[in-house]
Amino acid sequence: MKKLLLPLLALALPARATIDIENFAAKPDGFARGVVLTVAGYDANRATLTDFPVLVRISNETIPGFSYSDINFPAKANADICFTAEDGTPLAFDIDTWDTSANATSLVWVTLPTMMQGTEFAMFYKGQKSGKTVCGDNAFENFVGVWHLGESGDGVQTIADSTPNALTAKSSHRSYAVSGGQIGAARTITTVREKPADTGINVDVSAAATAALETLGTSFVVSFWMRPLGAVTDKDAGVRYDELIGRKPATSTEAWQLQLADKSKNLRIWSSQTADPNVTTTDQILPLVQNQWTKLDVVYKPASCELFANGVSKGAITSKYTTPVQGSSTLTIGGNPGGGERSFLGDMDEVRVGQFNANATGGAGTADWVKADYDQATDAAFLSASTITEIAVVAKPLATLELTDYGAAYAQFSGQINGLGGDSAMKCL
Repeated sequence: MKKLLLPLLALALPARATIDIENFAAKPDGFARGVVLTVAGYDANRATLTDFPVLVRISNETIPGFSYSDINFPAKANADICFTAEDGTPLAFDIDTWDTSANATSLVWVTLPTMMQGTEFAMFYKGQKSGKTVCGDNAFENFVGVWHLGESGDGVQTIADSTPNALTAKSSHRSYAVSGGQIGAARTITTVREKPADTGINVDVSAAATAALETLGTSFVVSFWMRPLGAVTDKDAGVRYDELIGRKPATSTEAWQLQLADKSKNLRIWSSQTADPNVTTTDQILPLVQNQWTKLDVVYKPASCELFANGVSKGAITSKYTTPVQGSSTLTIGGNPGGGERSFLGDMDEVRVGQFNANATGGAGTADWVKADYDQATDAAFLSASTITEIAVVAKPLATLELTDYGAAYAQFSGQINGLGGDSAMKCL
């Protein structure tokens, strides 16, 4: 018996340009556009970073020739975009901001297994299906908690965690959505400097959430963007400290926590089981300016701590410091769960917590990682884009059928049909 193969014949469109994407080992099926993205803004003298979430800005300005009219599935959850490494490995991605209006910019985090100056990866779009069904998910699976804080709506709102731990949080009644954050939208913690007006953004207190937070252990990294809204030159009597992030309950000192103290210029670092003797207050971080964003990264380690401000190390802190403990409370962003101090009078954006690996020279919390993360948020040219390429769809067998019976007026086949496409042409061989 003879087998008949019925291939789907596709029209190959002429490519706009022959570029490096043609040399990629594999391309995801069903995507008609592709562009190569290159890490251009990372210093070649710095260490190779491992599992680094790189920020991809998608717009006509950052990717010349890109148009949202080429997106077939405009909903954020099903967007037809996909990312791969040069060897064809799918890359996990997380959509932070998705705006398909004509001149908008979307923000997508893509995890690169290794990143150095000149690292190339590809973005594919104009697909026949959601990119999440083709490329990897969980771009922040190596973190304990990541909150983009881009949710719309003022007051009490559900705040999503972008890690698999799903550390969902709730904002307070004095919280406000901010359209112009440092990275997409952000969140105002409060606009009233008093205590205990509200308790900031509180992470779910479920057993699963608590267990996830406990994995931070005694060596971990905390990073976020902050923008003071109140005056930072006047000391406010009676309200003391602005809470930034931590697990310190109001009734116990067993905790870790970051606070701003004295004119909002000093960072107060809680660590361990007792009161103020185990608290470190740094010197002035930066001349913080009202309505100006600052990025803070704090690396907690046993017997020491390192503070970074805007990507630059402020040095190790060892005085009055003991091994950090996780505390007995939930994690709170911009406040204290018991309202013991005031919530942060200002905006916060892109809050992350995760483990620190002292053996990973290019891991989270290292100087090179922190600098790269700051640079990519402030420099749109951190990534460069190639010319967009039209991708020819390779003809593939539509079905494999076996002739089982025939006569003068009929033919009978058995086999499997793989799929039927709209205007597909079919030909018997």
